Amino acid sequence: MAIRKLGSRKIVVDGESFLWKIRQKSKDDCEERIGVGIQHADEAGATLIVSIRRFRPSDCVKTNPVLPKEVADIIRKAISKGWKPRKVGPQFVLDMEESES
Repeated sequence: MAIRKLGSRKIVVDGESFLWKIRQKSKDDCEERIGVGIQHADEAGATLIVSIRRFRPSDCVKTNPVLPKEVADIIRKAISKGWKPRKVGPQFVLDMEESES
């Protein structure tokens, strides 16, 4: 499924433009799961779906936001694991642990 441009953010990674958008958030106790969708900005290809797990501080009030640097690292990791952002195909799913970021 393509990411709508409305509400998405553009990022350039290694000379390639991508769109990314927070798709969902779910909270449980002091943990939060954040779903992020990423796709190539110029060519229709497989969408990258990333699940990021965050542990909230001891006050369980808020988490660290998903930053562009982290999105760039995720894109590089997904490509190294076989995601082809310019090739049409099924969604590529990647699960990221907070410690990997």
